[in-house]
Amino acid sequence: MNAPISRTILIHEDVKPIELEYSDHGIYFGDTVTKMYDDYKISLVLTDDCGAVIGNKVFFPKRGDLIIFRPNEVHFGRFPRSSEYRFVSFLFPVDLFDRVCRNSKQMIAPFLDDSAERINLIELPERYKSKVIELTEELLLLMQDDENASCFDILAFSKLIEALHICSRFYPQQKARGDARPPHPIVAKALSEINACFPAFMGLEELAKRCGCSVTYLTQIFRRYTGKTIHGYLTEMRLEQARLLLKNGTSVTETAYRSGFYDTSRFILQFKKQFHVTPGQYRKAWR
Repeated sequence: MNAPISRTILIHEDVKPIELEYSDHGIYFGDTVTKMYDDYKISLVLTDDCGAVIGNKVFFPKRGDLIIFRPNEVHFGRFPRSSEYRFVSFLFPVDLFDRVCRNSKQMIAPFLDDSAERINLIELPERYKSKVIELTEELLLLMQDDENASCFDILAFSKLIEALHICSRFYPQQKARGDARPPHPIVAKALSEINACFPAFMGLEELAKRCGCSVTYLTQIFRRYTGKTIHGYLTEMRLEQARLLLKNGTSVTETAYRSGFYDTSRFILQFKKQFHVTPGQYRKAWR
C-alpha cells in the first residue's frame, strides 16, 4: 500500500490548515487499519468499490461518489478484490465555517446531522459523478503544479467548496433512500455494542450474550465480515483514540487510561508498533 500524498491548505491564520490527501493504494486487497478523526472529512472516489466500514455499516461507492466522515466516527477501508483504489480527501476543522464563509454554513449541514438516519455515502447522478471526477483530476494537477504554488491555497479551497455544495445538495435525497448494504445482524449488533461501550470492553462472553450467540460463532462471523478479530478491532480503535488525544496535548499516562490501556508500558509498545514512534515523540511533534 502506498502512503498518501498530502498538501496543506491555509485559509485563516486562526484556524488550523485543511489537509488534502491523495490516496493511491496501487494494487491492493484487504482491510486498512481502524481510523477516527477530530475533523470533518470528505472523500472523492476515483475508482469503483473503495469500500468503507463506518460504525456498523458497510459501503461500496462507485467512481464519482462522495463519502463523508464526522468526528469520532470509527471506520476502516475495505478493498474486496485485488485492484487499484484511488481517492482524494479533504480533512477540514470543525470551526472552519465559523471563521470563513459564515453565510455558507448550510454546506456542512450533512456533517451536523446527528439523527439515527444519518448517512455517509452520497451516490450521485451520472452528470454529477462526472463533475466530481473532473474536480478531483483538477485537484491532482494542482497538487503537482509548482507554477501555481502561490495560488494553491485559494484554488484548492474553491474545490472543497464545490465538493461540499454537491454533497449538501444531494444529501437529503440520499438520506431518504439510505446508503448502506445491510450488514450481518450479529456483526452489526457486535459493532454497535463495542462502539457504545468504548473505550471499555465488556468481555467476549458478555458481548456474545448481548448478540444472542456463542463466543465461537461470534468471533468467526465477526472476522469473516470485518477481516479483523474482535481484539484486533478494539486495539486499533484504542490506538486511534490515543493518537487523537496525544495530538491535542494529553499526557501519555492519561492518554493510555482514557483509551482503555491500563498498562502504560504495553500501551507504549503497541503505539510504537502501529505508528513507528513512541507516544511521547508523537505528542511532542504536535506541540
